[in-house]
Amino acid sequence: MTAVYVPGMSTDQPELTDAPDEVPMPTPVEADAILQFIVSLANDVDGFEMGVTLFTPSGPVSGILTGIDKWFDAWEQMVKEGSTGHSFVEGLNKTLAERRSELPPQTQDTIRYVHLTGAHFISGGQMVPVSGQPGLLWRGQLTDVSGWSPVKMSLPPRD
Repeated sequence: MTAVYVPGMSTDQPELTDAPDEVPMPTPVEADAILQFIVSLANDVDGFEMGVTLFTPSGPVSGILTGIDKWFDAWEQMVKEGSTGHSFVEGLNKTLAERRSELPPQTQDTIRYVHLTGAHFISGGQMVPVSGQPGLLWRGQLTDVSGWSPVKMSLPPRD
């Protein structure tokens, strides 16, 4: 490795003893308490669903906020419909069902994920999948939601 001299730059390396005594730890991100409460309602109240748009680091996502059980049921159905009857898919769904039954009950304070059905990503004035097409199943961490609106967005179809 060749050293490069840059005028005005010191070649002295700091000593390890120059480090501060304590390194500040980042403050943990907390989920929005109202959104967390609404997610707990969706998880606990049969039939409770609500249109929402969530703003995440990957962009806005809009869909129907639904409970975890209904979301996993839809996921299992989607996997069955998209498979060719392969035993792996049947085993995967069985394993997930077993794992779900082993999970401790969630309380409002322990909810970490939000679940959407019929979800669309919004990018550049377009929806993916295209507006009017069935949406996706989406699961994201509550702490990744930086803002939200209690409205499912829709765009008119493009001509």
